[in-house]
Amino acid sequence: MKDQIILVLLVGALLVAGCTNEEIPVTKNPDILDNSELECSRVGGTWEFFGNGCVDSCFKERSEEPPICTDAMTYGCDCGPDRCWNGETCEAN
Repeated sequence: MKDQIILVLLVGALLVAGCTNEEIPVTKNPDILDNSELECSRVGGTWEFFGNGCVDSCFKERSEEPPICTDAMTYGCDCGPDRCWNGETCEAN
């Protein structure tokens, strides 16, 4: 019985610890962003601010159903008409 009480208290403590409102720190790797931005410019795209997380993605362009995009405003590559960003470079739609 004593072991069961300790187990319940331990599980409860772990649940409470995992349910905090603290934000998890995110470490940005500037090399990844810089490489994407440089590649975008290299292939004729423009690094721009977009109003959602889909940016100019090929997934958005090729999806049969309207994609669900996050409301996160973010930077991404605008590849221009008839081209889209595949996550690494611009390609034809």
